[in-house]
Amino acid sequence: MAGRRLRRRLLAFGLCVSACLSFATPVAAATTSHHQLVPIRRLAPMSRPVRPSSPSLMIQLSTLAQSSSPAQLRRWLQQVCPTGVNPTGDLVLQDVADDNGALLTSFLDAVVPYLPGGSAQPCFGRVFIGTIEPQWPGPGNAYVDGVQDAAFVADYVAKSAAVAKAFVTRYPQVDGNWYVTYEANLNDLYYPQVSAAYLTLLSTEVPALLSLRPGRKVMWSPAFWFPYSSYSQNTLGMNGLTASLKQLFRALRTAGTGIDVLNLQDYVAGSSCQPASNRMTPTDAVKWVRYVQALQAVPSVVVNTEQYAMDCATGGIVNGSATDVRNREAYYRSQGVTLGPAFELRYWIANHT
Repeated sequence: MAGRRLRRRLLAFGLCVSACLSFATPVAAATTSHHQLVPIRRLAPMSRPVRPSSPSLMIQLSTLAQSSSPAQLRRWLQQVCPTGVNPTGDLVLQDVADDNGALLTSFLDAVVPYLPGGSAQPCFGRVFIGTIEPQWPGPGNAYVDGVQDAAFVADYVAKSAAVAKAFVTRYPQVDGNWYVTYEANLNDLYYPQVSAAYLTLLSTEVPALLSLRPGRKVMWSPAFWFPYSSYSQNTLGMNGLTASLKQLFRALRTAGTGIDVLNLQDYVAGSSCQPASNRMTPTDAVKWVRYVQALQAVPSVVVNTEQYAMDCATGGIVNGSATDVRNREAYYRSQGVTLGPAFELRYWIANHT
């Protein structure tokens, strides 16, 4: 991923009008000398106000710490989480430490009151705790070259485990799950050496995380970097990719270290500076989600609707188009695809408030 979610019951009390205990005007004497009782009209109870539901979001603390402040983070979270919010969303803390592995405690202190276990009234139903971003110093990228470097991966897993332990030690009250911060271009897992490298990475990092908090769910948010519309035409490529992904996910699950939630990046924003033929569309994203679901190797597959836009001149990340983002979200819902945690809070705020 580039750069790096009031139901008090109100009872309506009937207001007693002046006639509620009085009697009607006498009827004609020829009919009767008794008075007729006026029936009391009961007011219908007011409908209960609908509590807003929290969205599913990602927060990348390492980059947030470079451009913002804990006070600003609190203000954003107050916007996302008004009083009485229904805690249905998932929150991903994509990373919780700087590049040196030091916990970003001032920012974490701002977030914890909104998390399960951090408050009696949390904003989010689940939180997934990431660790540290991989900083590959060599040629190529971390997702192909770096992941195949055994020394780099071993060092990364050790740093990740240390960050996770530091988080659990400082915030033992947080009822958290785990997030694998090291992402992937799933298309490259077609190549056996890349797939084998990810098996090594995941089968060592996930057990290290689960040893600190056993029995928790594990989320991962990789992407496909090629449009389904074009890649699927390569029969050999699709067959090889299918076999490789099935083998990876099933091997992890057999070992008890499986991925429980695959929060698949839609990669619409991430590919927007590529040649037109290589840009992902919402339709491609839906088809990749369905493709992974059909593997029957991951229990839950959701979509990470990228909230940002790319500045193709600088390669930087800027706010996305609110119209475009909301249209994509509506389209995914219409296709029966669940919206997972979206990257990222700063851009979500710009698109939804």
